[in-house]
Amino acid sequence: MSRTRIPALVVIVLLFTGVGWALQATLARLGAPAIVPPWTFAGVLVAIGVIVLALAWRVRSRTHRRDRERREHGRAETEPVDPFFATRVLLLAKASSVTAAVLAGTVLGLLVHALLPPATPVQAVIAPEGGSLVAAIVLGVCGLVAELWCRVPPSDDGQAPAGSGAGPANTGDATAEGGAARSVRPARRETASGRGADRGGR
Repeated sequence: MSRTRIPALVVIVLLFTGVGWALQATLARLGAPAIVPPWTFAGVLVAIGVIVLALAWRVRSRTHRRDRERREHGRAETEPVDPFFATRVLLLAKASSVTAAVLAGTVLGLLVHALLPPATPVQAVIAPEGGSLVAAIVLGVCGLVAELWCRVPPSDDGQAPAGSGAGPANTGDATAEGGAARSVRPARRETASGRGADRGGR
């Protein structure tokens, strides 16, 4: 699984900035009330970012603890990170960063429409939109940091890193291939023995 690239997020922000501005301009032409996100919206975004970081910290702390134990004692006594849990947190982090880019672009479009003429800047509109923009940026940063923390390196017990192509399924395939190879070798030996016995009988 490839890492989330910041240039891609910037493109998403720019695209949805136009969407937010067009939506607010359309509402203004129709005489409808402007979209003003509540302050609770910003609070929810920040809370989600904190939760994503907390989940990713569990993966990072256990991984670093195992590395430290391996360096100091030659082996790791702490249980390895569950690769499925690490993958789920990694997907959540990637989704958070992309969602944050969409929301940040939309709110930025709303804010640009409120600041440019012919609109009259109103503190009751600009403050919540600015707060929501900052909260969306915080969520995006939390998602990117959490994604870095969820990159579990390969360990001495054969555990695959989260987000890589390797995993439990690949490990099972390799085991199955090894078992098949071992089962073929005795068959070849038996065939060779049978040929030798036939030659001896002749």
